[in-house]
Amino acid sequence: MVAQNSTPSTADHASATTAEELPVVNAEMATPSATDPNFGKKTADNVGIIFAALMLTMLMSSLGQMIFGSALPTIVGELGGVDQMSWVISAFMVTMTIAMPLAGQLGDRMGRKWVYISGIAIFVIGSTLGGFANGMGMLITGRAIQGFGAGIMMISSQSIVAEVVSARERGKFMGIMGGVFGVSSVLGPVLGGWFTDGPGWRWGLWINIPLGLLAIIVCAFVLKLRVGEQGFKGFDWMGFAAIAITTSTLILLTTWGGSEYEWTSPTILSMAAVVIVGALLTVFIESRASQPLIPVQLFKNRNMVLTTLAGTVLGLAMMGVLGYMPTYLQMVHTLTPTEAGLMMIPMMVGMIGVSTGVGFIIAKTGNYKYYPIAGL
Repeated sequence: MVAQNSTPSTADHASATTAEELPVVNAEMATPSATDPNFGKKTADNVGIIFAALMLTMLMSSLGQMIFGSALPTIVGELGGVDQMSWVISAFMVTMTIAMPLAGQLGDRMGRKWVYISGIAIFVIGSTLGGFANGMGMLITGRAIQGFGAGIMMISSQSIVAEVVSARERGKFMGIMGGVFGVSSVLGPVLGGWFTDGPGWRWGLWINIPLGLLAIIVCAFVLKLRVGEQGFKGFDWMGFAAIAITTSTLILLTTWGGSEYEWTSPTILSMAAVVIVGALLTVFIESRASQPLIPVQLFKNRNMVLTTLAGTVLGLAMMGVLGYMPTYLQMVHTLTPTEAGLMMIPMMVGMIGVSTGVGFIIAKTGNYKYYPIAGL
C-alpha cells in the first residue's frame, strides 16, 4: 500500500515525461502523445472494459497481501516453522517492493501491456507453487514469486489508468481502485478464514489460477496501449541492484530486529549500516544515471515528497493492522479464522466509502489538497 499511494506518482510522472521519447509502433493502438493537444484531456473509448480487467488484477494482488492474515496460525500448525511465520507476509512484501520500480521503468521503455500481462503470469505461477507447498520453505518461495508478480500488476494497473483516462477524471478512477483495495482488505481476512475453516487455506492461493488466466485473456485482447522500442538498452541495472539490496535489507532489518535478533546484535547493526550505505549509494547512482530507475529530481517536487511521506505513514499503519490483527484476534482472543476476518469489516467500510466518495469529488471539483491532510 505504500507504493499504491506513493510509487505510482513516480511512475505516472515518469510515464508523462518518457512518453515523448518512446516511438509509437502502432499509431492506431497508441494513446495520445505528450505533444498532442488532447493529451490528458481524452478518455479511451473502451475504458470500461479496460478498467474492469485492471480492477480484477488489483483485487488479486491486494488479496495476496491480506488473505493469509487469518490463516497463518493454521498454516503454521500444518507446515510447522512458527519462527518463519512472519516470512509468509514479509517475502511477499520484499519482492513486491523490488518489482514496482522495475515494472515502472520497463513499462516506460517497452510499453505497459506485456509487462502487465507478464506480472499476472508470474503471480499465477507463485500462487500455484505456494498452493502445493509441503513445507514452510516452499510456501515462502511461492509467496515471494507471487509478490513479484503483484508488484508488477499493482504499479502497471495504475500507470495504465494514467494512459487511458484523462487527467481530470483520474481521481474518480483512482478512488474506485482504492475502493477495490478496501474490498480486498475485507475479503482477504474473511476469505482466508473461510478457506481455512472450510476447503483449506491452499484454496486462498489456487483461486488465483482461474482468475489470473481470465485476466490474461481479457488484457491480451482489450488493452491497446503505446508500445516502446527501447527494451533493456541503457537499462539502469546498477540502480536496480542498489534499490533491491537496500529495500530487501530494510525489510529484513525490521522483520528480524527484536524477534530473531536483539536490536543491538552485530547482525542487526550490520544490516542497518547496509541500509544507510545502500540508500546513499542509490542516490549517488540515480543522480548520475542517464535513464535512472527512480529520477532523483522528482524529489525536488514538494508535492511528490509530501505524498510519498503520507503514503509511507498510511502504509505502515494500515498494513501492520491488516496483516497481524487477525492473527492477534485468534491467538489472544481465541476467535475462529472467519470471526477474526469479520472483525476487520468496520475498518474497511470506512475505507471503501471515503475512498470512492472522495475520488468522485476530486474528479468533479478538481481540488485535492485538503483531502490527504484530513485523512491523516
